[in-house]
Amino acid sequence: MSPPLLLGDHWKDALQVQHRSPPELFERNSEVRSTLYARAVEVGFQELGLSAIFCVNEVPTIAIRRSSEYDPIEVREIRSALWNQGLASIYVDIAEASNTVRVFSLVRSQILKSSTDSDDEWLIERINVTTDSVRQLQSYITGVESGRMWLDSPDFFPNEQRIDAVLLNDLTVAHEELRAIGLSTNQAHAALIQTMFIAYLEDRQLIDRIYFQKATNGHHENFTSLLQSGDSTALERLFVKLRSDFNGDMFIKPCTLLESDPAVSLTHQHFETLMRFRSGKDVMSHGTGDQVRFWGYNFRYIPIELISAVYDQFLHQQQESSKLNGAYYTPLCLADMVVSGLWEQLTDEQKCTGRFFDPACGSGIFLVKIFQRLCQHQIETASDDSAPSWDMLLTTLDRIRGHDDNPAVVRIAAFSLYCYWNKWRVVMPSIRLPQHIDYRISMTKWWRHTTSSTPIVQSATPM
Repeated sequence: MSPPLLLGDHWKDALQVQHRSPPELFERNSEVRSTLYARAVEVGFQELGLSAIFCVNEVPTIAIRRSSEYDPIEVREIRSALWNQGLASIYVDIAEASNTVRVFSLVRSQILKSSTDSDDEWLIERINVTTDSVRQLQSYITGVESGRMWLDSPDFFPNEQRIDAVLLNDLTVAHEELRAIGLSTNQAHAALIQTMFIAYLEDRQLIDRIYFQKATNGHHENFTSLLQSGDSTALERLFVKLRSDFNGDMFIKPCTLLESDPAVSLTHQHFETLMRFRSGKDVMSHGTGDQVRFWGYNFRYIPIELISAVYDQFLHQQQESSKLNGAYYTPLCLADMVVSGLWEQLTDEQKCTGRFFDPACGSGIFLVKIFQRLCQHQIETASDDSAPSWDMLLTTLDRIRGHDDNPAVVRIAAFSLYCYWNKWRVVMPSIRLPQHIDYRISMTKWWRHTTSSTPIVQSATPM
């Protein structure tokens, strides 16, 4: 990747953001702290080489990169990562050598229509700095702040083509396919959750080619290869190693999260559906033919809370009577707003030692959000501003609890917490996941008996 440049006064003036500062405008040399999407902003700078990120209501909305030359392959990789991140809607690429600014949609359809497709499908505007007024870039800042951008150019920002909508569609279709070829609803749910978790570990490089070779006796180097082969024995061996290395509730056996459940015999049809879902490159929908996307899922960049929110909505759509049972889908933006509002009302003592309980946790979106806040607060208040210690993580995790009557959402709540927990394995490789799910302790019993061994997420009914 070519080295990025700082945005510079000239371009800040062109965008009319010369007087903006965090949490509205973050630059490469900005201190990224105490903002809702701090981790996403850091990834933009550290991994994607962005020069600046403009936020609206703390949400990264316009990603900006200034470099010496325009590299279409490099730009496509950056846009792929940003699409998977699911936050920014516009990417601005400034190429100094050619005096050209390109403005791309990060939302518009990424269907590969032919082998000669160019990036023009996503290009909103190309500005030649020598002949055009760069001040027309100001319209993008004012447009996203006022909301006019989405109204004036709806074709470039269709909601159904955002990562959350695409993932929701693929979950729905994959679940239907797995049910149609013999899996029960719970088995299909478990298979999809396990597939996402393994993909998450692989894409975040917590398990690599050597890991897969050791786990499968040299037969496979990655998860896609394993799924393509339909090798049930290799999958079982992978689960044995994953459970030994990571502990937790996710890898008891394929297609189940319960010791008491019988083993499931997967067919090549099951493997094919899971392979297509893991890739994300095939458009999983009925009657659309063999459509392929430019890029697939990259769980390195997909936010944990987005996965949690999407799965929550997926389950909500499946259960038509859910509202009668008091279950409601919580949009991600609402969860952000609620947790931010709560956090502002807490005292310093509550932030440091307070305990948090969600009696109807659903897929765990509030648990993940508050856990993120607690960890970030611990880091910011530490004397050396370093990554959290193992003891600190355990102490912080012990301060949150959840409960839900729906066994399916309890699974995804545990999955969401595991994903966030595993981000620290990069600095502490020996971390083993704590058990999150317990199906025997009721909410009342937990509230009376609070020990470090009490499960993080509980279900009131057997799963």
